[in-house]
Amino acid sequence: MAPTASDPRRRQQLAEARAIRDFARRELGLPDNDSYRACADLGRPHMVWHVFAAPECCLHAKRWCLLEVACVSYRGYCDRRDAEQLAAKLRHQEVTRPSSAACLRHSRVFR
Repeated sequence: MAPTASDPRRRQQLAEARAIRDFARRELGLPDNDSYRACADLGRPHMVWHVFAAPECCLHAKRWCLLEVACVSYRGYCDRRDAEQLAAKLRHQEVTRPSSAACLRHSRVFR
């Protein structure tokens, strides 16, 4: 069962998050807006699962170009199964960059 806001440990975590956010506003001059002021219990351990992939022995990660955010070196999923399916698919594909001679043809996927 996931902890709720009535759980003493969760209340402490939320209080610490508020204190960190107040410090960032006060000491670092970050905007005083609603960012990180609310939370929701999603009933799962993580909000999002990221999938990163790179050819083995290569420093260049696979990139996905998306209209809304330009190019990124990861894919984010709210559903863990979707992230695991992509990771499995990438393990069986060649995740190579033809322009990089230093990259090997074998791929490794990190989650």
